[in-house]
Amino acid sequence: MFYIAESEKQLQRLRDLSYLGACYVEIVTENDNFHPALTNVVAVYIRPLEEKINKETQDIEGWESGYIIPVDHNEGLCVDFQKVQDILALYKTVYVLDRKATLYHLVHKGLVDLNLLYSITTYSRLEYFVREKTYNWFYNRYGGRKDLNKIIPLSKIYEKCEATFDQVQQVLEFTVPVEFKFYNEIATNLFYLIEKEGIRVDTHEFIEKFKPANPDFSISGETVYTRYNLYNTTGRPTNSFNSVNFLAIPKGQEFRRCFKPKNDEFVQMDFDGYHVRLVSSLIDYEIPKDVKAHMYLARQYFGKEEISKEEYGKAKQVNFQSIYGTIPEEYAHLEFFRKLKDKVDSLWSQFEKTGEVYDPVSGKTYSSELQEMRPTKLMNYLIQSYETSRNVERLYWVLKKLQNCKTKLLLVTYDSILLDWSKEDGEELLTEIQKILEKGGFPVSVEKSKDLNFS
Repeated sequence: MFYIAESEKQLQRLRDLSYLGACYVEIVTENDNFHPALTNVVAVYIRPLEEKINKETQDIEGWESGYIIPVDHNEGLCVDFQKVQDILALYKTVYVLDRKATLYHLVHKGLVDLNLLYSITTYSRLEYFVREKTYNWFYNRYGGRKDLNKIIPLSKIYEKCEATFDQVQQVLEFTVPVEFKFYNEIATNLFYLIEKEGIRVDTHEFIEKFKPANPDFSISGETVYTRYNLYNTTGRPTNSFNSVNFLAIPKGQEFRRCFKPKNDEFVQMDFDGYHVRLVSSLIDYEIPKDVKAHMYLARQYFGKEEISKEEYGKAKQVNFQSIYGTIPEEYAHLEFFRKLKDKVDSLWSQFEKTGEVYDPVSGKTYSSELQEMRPTKLMNYLIQSYETSRNVERLYWVLKKLQNCKTKLLLVTYDSILLDWSKEDGEELLTEIQKILEKGGFPVSVEKSKDLNFS
């Protein structure tokens, strides 16, 4: 069949088309439901972006059809995957649906994440569906079978890939915004490197307590794999996969003791009053590093040094209410809240005047295309974006520090990180990582534990 590229002559056609400079690629793995760390390549769909011309009108009607290369499928003469990678290396730009997932199988310096480009440009998710009925029938009936895509006819996999491309090809025409490089290259690389480590668990206990939809989708031996989703309006990642939300692990000891370090100990580094300090950075308000941020503000609210547990709790409520909602009148005169109000007003004025505001680290733009925007909501978006971009920037240097170490970075939540620490790397490594995270006035506490039940 002409669309299956398996002979040397057919593969040469794909090499020759590399002069076009760009192609769309879908890596077909053994099962779409499995975490990309737990599944292998079955076939590769390649669509060189060669314009399709109407012979009568000479109008451009889209792109010519794609090709599918069998790599490990029961049909066709399978092609060594290295040969496929060598072909793709000839193309300057390779468009994919999910760059982070693609990195598990294909490394290419020109990978462009279409989901990410759409999300950043439109502030919404790229919607596409599997329309091929036979493909859906197999998944409805045998969705848990690890090698499912090996038994689905190659022609049906091809039709599914063609249909997906038809649904997303509009994104190829998008203008790439300035901030895209930060998220496409730095953020996806970073979260890929964190994901691929997995986290050691007591498998039986983990399955019993967390009840994953299908353990095979995310667990191999004693390792469970997380999966970050970067396609959110603010850019703030979520991490929920196979019915388990890794950013909201229950506080109960029975849940947290399911997790075990592969090395010696878990080390948690937790930012103090992270959102308060992020806001302080944005509004140029200094909070001493040696005082808890919520405590520092609580002392101003209540006009005394000694703060009770109840007063501390009330202060935290006031802080979050003020940052994400309305500043209480009785505290509006304080410098922190005066500067916060000025910042909110300034951002809104800029937004109304120019239609745009920017994240100070990544350059991520929030424009007038956002629906139902208001001053406090705009500030909310900016804080979450700033949190994410600052985390990515700091964690880039953490991973550089860990390059030749046994210690691994396993999990990133909104205001903390989790390390699997090896004593061989020494306490000085933890001190150096702490300094990296604290740069710019963001103090971090450090705790150790044999599971996730930190003190």
